[in-house]
Amino acid sequence: MNNNELYLQYRQAIQLIRVGRYEESLQILQEIDTERPETKNVHYAMAVCLEMLGKTDDALAYCERLIAKYDHPKARVIKARIMKAASEPELPKVDLISGIGVGRPPVAPPSTTAPMPPPAPENKEELPFAVPVSGRASKDKPARKNWLFGLGKKS
Repeated sequence: MNNNELYLQYRQAIQLIRVGRYEESLQILQEIDTERPETKNVHYAMAVCLEMLGKTDDALAYCERLIAKYDHPKARVIKARIMKAASEPELPKVDLISGIGVGRPPVAPPSTTAPMPPPAPENKEELPFAVPVSGRASKDKPARKNWLFGLGKKS
């Protein structure tokens, strides 16, 4: 593989890390590592993927290598985070639902039909076709037609 292909693969792996697809990113990074071994940025990205996948021993090995060879500050951060998580006792898993006495979720009450509105009166005054644009129509002043509704109609 040439350098451009390797660079494009590396950028793809970084994008996969950003969206949380660590397994796919790790596979690409491993391919790059076999082609160009001992590349600092590739090993750091691999350490990130391994940490996020829960493979802390492998992630620590990459961090140790980065710290020893390059004094990599971000590798120190990953190592410290892994060591802190390992030193904290794991919290027991607790079933919170059974402790409050809830068996099943409540059932919704049966639906009721809404009452129908009363029918409209039979003696409806016909509405004019024209819609006033501004002001109010009165007996003395006819309503102006809305230009949109008046298109193609003769008054």
